Amino acid sequence: MQLRASFRVLGSRLLLALACAVPAAHAQDAWVVGQSAPLTGSNAAFGKDIRDGALAYFKLVNARGGAGGKPIELVTLDDANDRKTAGANTQKLLTANNAVALFGYALEEIAGPDAWFERAYPDPAFRARIRSHWEADVAQALDVQGTRHSPEIALRCRDGSERHDPDIFVEGFRAISLDAQGRPKQSIAGKRAVHFGDDQTTEIVEPALAQTEAGKPALRVSARLGTLTGDRKSVTFAGGVRAVREAGPTRPGEAPAGPVVVTTEHLVVVPDDEVARTDKAVTIEEPRGIIQAVGLELDHKARTVKLKSGVRGTLQPQAPPK
Repeated sequence: MQLRASFRVLGSRLLLALACAVPAAHAQDAWVVGQSAPLTGSNAAFGKDIRDGALAYFKLVNARGGAGGKPIELVTLDDANDRKTAGANTQKLLTANNAVALFGYALEEIAGPDAWFERAYPDPAFRARIRSHWEADVAQALDVQGTRHSPEIALRCRDGSERHDPDIFVEGFRAISLDAQGRPKQSIAGKRAVHFGDDQTTEIVEPALAQTEAGKPALRVSARLGTLTGDRKSVTFAGGVRAVREAGPTRPGEAPAGPVVVTTEHLVVVPDDEVARTDKAVTIEEPRGIIQAVGLELDHKARTVKLKSGVRGTLQPQAPPK
């Protein structure tokens, strides 16, 4: 977790540094980011993990248009975890490779905070600004004896514009929540998840949400795209949305209560409340017929569906109990 948090901070800072880089670097066709890391020796596995993670991250950023319209190129030099070699690599990265930012140094390679800031942010003015934010945040945490959170301040370029760049991405994931008996009660999966540090939102490609609490009919929602809010309380599904509430327990002589299939182009789901709603056109299919409407609220706990307007379709009445 510490490695992931550290890379998230570095990723956000690097993108800000690149997007707002000094004019002298604009002549380059790509932003060169330098890294001196142990690719050999006792810490080789650690150094390679950092390098491979950075390569994957920059690949995603480049696929989204790069930073400031330019691709990012990572240049990694092996220092075998030796401080002197790391220093020589730093000079080479800044002079021969024209690196506009540096990252990935082990603590053993840096004498202290001054050396770290100087290497991470070569531009003196920009370095002073970043460090002042860092030190003010630390001082405040010490004053109130609070927790020092990762320095993810609102990132802005020198012209005042904010950045909205990814800082973490995951390929092919599935997260599961368990109940007190260790049974799956909720899961969310996707082809890819991209997290944004400025507002803590997460964009998901091909999301699939499932609520499978014991004793209740399962609810499954899928779509082409999804967005998880920063507080993790709601998920917005967009494009080819399909929500299925499976058939639940019924009383003797009563028609099956489901399954209910809802299709629309936009749906907001609040998992904790077990509520799904939309103000877009929807189609509801169940064993008794098909209904179309504009606007819907589905309450999974109460097993009710409310339609807002434009309701039309055919629905057979439920057979009375025998």
